[in-house]
Amino acid sequence: MMSFAAGALSAPLLSCVAGAALAYVDPATTTSLFAILAPILAMLGIFLGFLAWPFRRALGALFHRKKGGEETTETGPEAEGKAEDE
Repeated sequence: MMSFAAGALSAPLLSCVAGAALAYVDPATTTSLFAILAPILAMLGIFLGFLAWPFRRALGALFHRKKGGEETTETGPEAEGKAEDE
């Protein structure tokens, strides 16, 4: 049985030995690969967008200012009621 150290040392040496690649890649392979990966990447982007939404909203609330120079810290029905009273 080969030890881990022997395998770790022989792997880089074996990768340096070049051989002929006996494979054919069809030109339409990229099309089918994109057809498989596009929905997966789209779902991943949407998922990451939903994860990032609370952070974007929090940063927007931190740096958003009213036109009068006052910072906005309240949101929701309480803030609407105070705005109507003023």
